[in-house]
Amino acid sequence: MKSFKFPFEVVPYKKGQLVKFDRENVEKYLDWAIDHWRNKLKLANSDEDKLIARCYIDAYLSVKYSLFGRR
Repeated sequence: MKSFKFPFEVVPYKKGQLVKFDRENVEKYLDWAIDHWRNKLKLANSDEDKLIARCYIDAYLSVKYSLFGRR
């Protein structure tokens, strides 16, 4: 099985992992999450799945713009 590598750095935390909390890694994580949900939106088969994907996209974009401003 092929190992998956995130485009951001993760650090161990208790029973799992967290995104390393610095500007570069948080921004990479948010970009990755936005792309992930945009792909989910393209593949959505129902109106409910499309709505869920749009809500997550909007939420991650809101966090990104709140932290880093528009770019």
